[in-house]
Amino acid sequence: LKNYKQAAQSKAKLAAISGSYEEASLKNYGATESQLLSVPDALTARIAVESGRADAFAISASTARWMALTSKKKITEAVAEPAQDINSISYGGFGFRQSDTELLELWNAAISSFAGTKEHLELVAKYGFTKDELPKSAVERPSK
Repeated sequence: LKNYKQAAQSKAKLAAISGSYEEASLKNYGATESQLLSVPDALTARIAVESGRADAFAISASTARWMALTSKKKITEAVAEPAQDINSISYGGFGFRQSDTELLELWNAAISSFAGTKEHLELVAKYGFTKDELPKSAVERPSK
């Protein structure tokens, strides 16, 4: 299985975190409810595969890298094609109350001066993230 479309159209039993982007992507590509195994977290997804309850599991690339970095067990092969368009990329986000406009402005100023910097990339690398998981606007600007 090389991508979500192929996985969804296969007969494989697929584990995905309940309510996740990955689960929604599999459903969008036609995975059936009986084909999906909703799990509460990435570790449970991995255990589902290791125990034979699922054939594969879908998680973000950064989570897969983090699991490989921190696992005492050898992680089985991870194969995926990178997302090809902006609609298939899942970025994290922060929410603010509509009335907190001052806080939002301060946040935006702070994050825009930090996101994509060498320090930022070094910090997030510890958790399996690379510049490929950051919005292009954060990594394609002059370094500060």
